[in-house]
Amino acid sequence: MRSASARKARLNYLKDVLGVENVTLPLGCNRAPNPRYQIGFFEFRKETNPSLELLSYPEPTLTLFQKMVQAMNLNWSSTTHCVCLGNEMDARKHLDGWIQENQLSLVVLFGNDTASMWVGHPTSVRQVRGPGTFNGAIKYYVTFSPSDLISSPEDKRDSWSDLQEIMRDLK
Repeated sequence: MRSASARKARLNYLKDVLGVENVTLPLGCNRAPNPRYQIGFFEFRKETNPSLELLSYPEPTLTLFQKMVQAMNLNWSSTTHCVCLGNEMDARKHLDGWIQENQLSLVVLFGNDTASMWVGHPTSVRQVRGPGTFNGAIKYYVTFSPSDLISSPEDKRDSWSDLQEIMRDLK
């Protein structure tokens, strides 16, 4: 069962970040995720510079990302995340290696550039968001990045819906 502090963090995320009042959580969301899953969060940002650069989120994006992880009732130290800049070919190679290296079975792909890199042509999160499988074994979800949510707060409800679907998959 979820601790009181985890429930409070989740409710705060819903209220403060997504602007949802009078929250009723489904009973299934009160259970901790299955420990056999390891989840990774990946974001690619297209840059004209051909070299691949790995970085972390700046503030306030990092704070929002941490709130998203807490709202999903995940332990921050049991997740891995990667943000990279560069070209699509290098980013895809890095993503494939990162998935193998971390033995991930579930990956959340953040943002429009990541969605375009993933499907191989220009697209938006709104067009391809949701679940899928990679190589028949690795489940992935395409959703809005924390930086998308800061610049487009109207996407927060859809983001929360995506996070709920991911939490159901973690059971």
